[in-house]
Amino acid sequence: MGLYVGIRLFREQSWVWVAPGAVLFGLTLLTHPSYPVFFATSYLVFYGYFDRSLAGFGRGILIAGGGFLLAAPWLGHVVTVHGIDIFTRTAGSRLGIGQGFR
Repeated sequence: MGLYVGIRLFREQSWVWVAPGAVLFGLTLLTHPSYPVFFATSYLVFYGYFDRSLAGFGRGILIAGGGFLLAAPWLGHVVTVHGIDIFTRTAGSRLGIGQGFR
């Protein structure tokens, strides 16, 4: 769903899709430790293909910032209690991010 919103955001060049994109990115941050990287990479590809403008870049930054703002209370609590290791180990599982370079 988040990638669909990204395509609509950059193809239509509309600010209407910023809030749904931020919420979906925030929910992705909260539920999957490595998928936000793929989410953000896809948005960069959409930006480069559909809308290489300053306004498009601003919409992408707002989505990233809004998603992190939405997920910040939970992420902050988890890092405070368990440390950052819990995220790096999970992201590296099943030949994920960081595992393929070894």
